[in-house]
Amino acid sequence: MSFPKLRVRVSPAESLLLMPGLDAVVNGHAGAKHFDAYPHRHPYDGIDFVASAVHEDRAYDGEMAERFLALRNKVGEIPQSRKIRLDFVDLAIAGFALRLWKSHKPSDTPEESSTVVKRLQKKIERYRRRAVRSAIRKEGQASYQETAERWRRFVAWTRYHLLYFKYTKRWAPYRAERWREQRRQLTLAFATALTGRFFEVPSGVEMVRLVTLATRSLKRRRHPMSLLELLRAPQAHADFLVGFAMKRLALKHLPGAPVPWWQAASDRGEAFRAFLERRAKAALPPSSAKPRETIARSSAPDQSAPTAASQTVKLSGDQKTPTEKGLVRMTEEGLQKSINNWLYRTVTMDFAQGVCNEATSQINRQLLDQYRGETITFLYEGLFERYMSESRPAEFSAHRPTMARQYTAWLLRCLLALRQDPRWINQAIGIAMGRAKEMEDEDRCAECLAAISNGRLRAPIRA
Repeated sequence: MSFPKLRVRVSPAESLLLMPGLDAVVNGHAGAKHFDAYPHRHPYDGIDFVASAVHEDRAYDGEMAERFLALRNKVGEIPQSRKIRLDFVDLAIAGFALRLWKSHKPSDTPEESSTVVKRLQKKIERYRRRAVRSAIRKEGQASYQETAERWRRFVAWTRYHLLYFKYTKRWAPYRAERWREQRRQLTLAFATALTGRFFEVPSGVEMVRLVTLATRSLKRRRHPMSLLELLRAPQAHADFLVGFAMKRLALKHLPGAPVPWWQAASDRGEAFRAFLERRAKAALPPSSAKPRETIARSSAPDQSAPTAASQTVKLSGDQKTPTEKGLVRMTEEGLQKSINNWLYRTVTMDFAQGVCNEATSQINRQLLDQYRGETITFLYEGLFERYMSESRPAEFSAHRPTMARQYTAWLLRCLLALRQDPRWINQAIGIAMGRAKEMEDEDRCAECLAAISNGRLRAPIRA
């Protein structure tokens, strides 16, 4: 069947590169045809059927053999114009002959020849694709596929019977199979180690790259163990496999994988930071007025403001509104005295120091947003005691550190509701602690004087 042909210009240098491959095939075919001799057949043909099990889908084709001879004559007798007409089969034969020259080129070949070979290879491939498209348009896809299949099978026959110029080492397939088996074992070891640590197994391309890097690194003795030692006991080197993969790939955790303690602590910190940000946005902004100005304010809030009532904390019982007469406004000294009395009488001195330390720590670490709530608009004497009585926790824990934290939260929640500045609260708590100790000492002295006046030599000292 005739296919469309293209005019291709072949230079003298290009013809010299094509002739050795064409001569090898034509001469080998002539010897096999006339003398029934195959000196360059597969060396283990008919001897070792396993070693010679290559190019199994091969078949001799007389037309393709004649095409080799015809193309050799065309290349050897190129006209003065240096242009010959070739179809896609002839161009495929030319590419095959050029590949034969590359595989058997002399060792003293200059670099200029390699450049010419690459340029010629691209040129032949470009014309071959153009001829293939023309053949499909003219003769159809089925006719092209049939001819291409015949060409492929004849090339396999030619390689098996005519082109074995080098002796095939029998142990070469064994080594290749051994190396493939080592790569399979290393791939399985990586997959088992990563799955055991709750990591997703990388995709095929990433796994091939990882196994290649690990194989080369282990063979070059860059690690404490060798490749064979790792393959003998992959479970004992799971840490190395996981660490090697984590340095070179972005591994993903499996769904429901346990989280390490350091990751859990980091996640808790992130979650708590996000919680504080949400609380800061949702909570009412604290008063910008200074504590002294807030407490010593002599005028009542503006009654015309409609939002004042919504920010006032409602206390149970007989509550008086700011408009009632007879209320004494709270002063700074009065609030400080109320804190002193509460710390001495309610908290008691046996763990009052722990409450003060916890409150100071919360203020210094800026963790007061969790205690903020509705604020009280009008401040008057006795409001601190009344608010503390109404907001007293139902019960306290028997665990002393937990009880100290409960007292701290109780105090801070009340002072923030009274619109006090954290800096003033920190100072007031320190003063209250010192005053509470003085009150404790005064009570002890009073008990001693009372015991002496009653005639007892030793006064009972409170624990």
